Amino acid sequence: MPNYVFYDAEGKIYKKKHSLSSHIVEEGLIEGYERALQIDEETYQTLTIYKKVENGFLVDMIQQEKDALDVELAQDAVDKLIAQIEKYEVTTLQIITALVKVINVRIPSNVITKAEMIAQLRSDLGV
Repeated sequence: MPNYVFYDAEGKIYKKKHSLSSHIVEEGLIEGYERALQIDEETYQTLTIYKKVENGFLVDMIQQEKDALDVELAQDAVDKLIAQIEKYEVTTLQIITALVKVINVRIPSNVITKAEMIAQLRSDLGV
């Protein structure tokens, strides 16, 4: 079965499918995947984020496009991290560390130290 890349109006590849039945693509059975390009196995295996579809062919992006994509991906990563932070989808250690830092800023004359935290945990756990 052939492999496919799916791309938007600007040629940016947003999905790739391995060994997809050609009739699924040809008959439009995958909703929203109107732009598809069939590629061979080697191309599929070596496909990078710096490829795009132009005039029905898979081509390398120019350096400006690569740089813009890098900036976009970096911003997406920051946005995702911010969303996780706002939902407290971080480790317990990160939350406690942030809390102690906030408390220490508010009460600078009597900061909480890591040694105190460890001593309290040991005491609480009977060690």
